Amino acid sequence: MIRIKELRQKKGINQAELAKVFGVSQQTISSYEKGIREPDIETLNNLSDFFNVSLDYLLGKTNIPDTVETLALSRKDGYEDDLPEEAKKEIENFKEFIKQKYGRNK
Repeated sequence: MIRIKELRQKKGINQAELAKVFGVSQQTISSYEKGIREPDIETLNNLSDFFNVSLDYLLGKTNIPDTVETLALSRKDGYEDDLPEEAKKEIENFKEFIKQKYGRNK
């Protein structure tokens, strides 16, 4: 089940406000939330970006809402500072792999 309602409520906006952002009717948003209608892939991508969650989370395939970018940007604790250069390179390679795997390499 698509988590539009949950994310919309968490963001503190109503259906009409979300509809205005996406240029659709409030009824369309309601239909998405009730599972009567499904958004196309472009709309899913836009919703994912708008709510700053992964597509997998939006679609209910995972309970981890963070996108790869959010996870990478949140790591500000300097844990990589003590690693050898080879390990740092491996971490960067893995980040790129994950971005490509989930189609978020923009």
